[in-house]
Amino acid sequence: MVLTILLLATLASFINAWFYVVPAARLVKHFGKKSAETNPIESVDILLAARNEAENLKRFLPAILDQDLPSLAVVVVNDDSTDATGQVLAQFEEKYSKLRVVSAFAKTSPGKKAALSEAIAKSTSTWILATDADCKPASSNWAARMLSAADDKTELVLGYGPYQKRAGWLNKWIRFEALYTAGQYLSAAASGNPYMGVGRNMLYSRALYNRVEGFSSHAHLAGGDDDLLVNQGATATNTGICVDADAWVYSEPHTTWSGYFKQKTRHLSVSTAYKKSDQLWLGMLAASHVAHFVGVLVLMLFGAWQFALLIYSVRLALVWWRMSQIAKSLGESDLIAYLPVLDVGVCIYYVRFSLAALFPSSGKANW
Repeated sequence: MVLTILLLATLASFINAWFYVVPAARLVKHFGKKSAETNPIESVDILLAARNEAENLKRFLPAILDQDLPSLAVVVVNDDSTDATGQVLAQFEEKYSKLRVVSAFAKTSPGKKAALSEAIAKSTSTWILATDADCKPASSNWAARMLSAADDKTELVLGYGPYQKRAGWLNKWIRFEALYTAGQYLSAAASGNPYMGVGRNMLYSRALYNRVEGFSSHAHLAGGDDDLLVNQGATATNTGICVDADAWVYSEPHTTWSGYFKQKTRHLSVSTAYKKSDQLWLGMLAASHVAHFVGVLVLMLFGAWQFALLIYSVRLALVWWRMSQIAKSLGESDLIAYLPVLDVGVCIYYVRFSLAALFPSSGKANW
């Protein structure tokens, strides 16, 4: 019995360590690369939807409007807001000629896909740079850096979206989970298997959007305007990544666990709409992570402490090595000291949200 558990725990730990070490090898090579000085994209529309975001627009929209890029328009869709969003946008329109406001009324579907679709239909550029109303670019070069990551074959560029640093364990976890997720999807894209991206920092062509028929195939789902678009349209040859620090886009983190759980449940519920191959990939990642800790715990309960400690230590050393590289390059070095605790948190995360992935909501979620 102990030998069987030992073999299974070792196998699960090896598989899980492989997910960290091998796919990320090409991602690590991207760190430190200088952005291209020129790019084939002549113009872009920055696009974001705003529903009751008056305060966030006051705080963050100026940083988006002040991007250092000549051929640039900012399209904001006021998605049936009931606060002062409309008035705030009207004030910005008077000051910025590059701002175009689109109004969407009478919501008939969950989420913001209908509003985004309307804004895209009314935008003029052949390229769209997506973000959110609660996001702030790291620099005035954000748009230029994202565009410079494209070449003449590119239809999609995946960026990085960290969260603002705050005090407390909730913030540490939110930042680590964003780092962990970014490590996964950026590594997969760098290795030729792009499967998702984050809508707060993503560049895509209108041609790609039209080819996958926009959000029509998953319009009934509240989430997925970003990752499902990538999952449907991204290929090994048409997808690039941008990890330039000037191109990061920071978001405001949740301040309550309940708010975080609600957000993640909505996000993860759309993963069942991914390609089957991507579901298998992510399922193996999650299962091997949970199996590693279960195997170590069972070995300890059977008294095989030396084997449990050896398996745990070898995997942790490999994970720590690779995550240290990623965290240092993506501005989250302070989290590495907490990795043993956060690593257990990933296991709990997978167990906690497995039901959301297996039994997605009907899409009846707020905005």
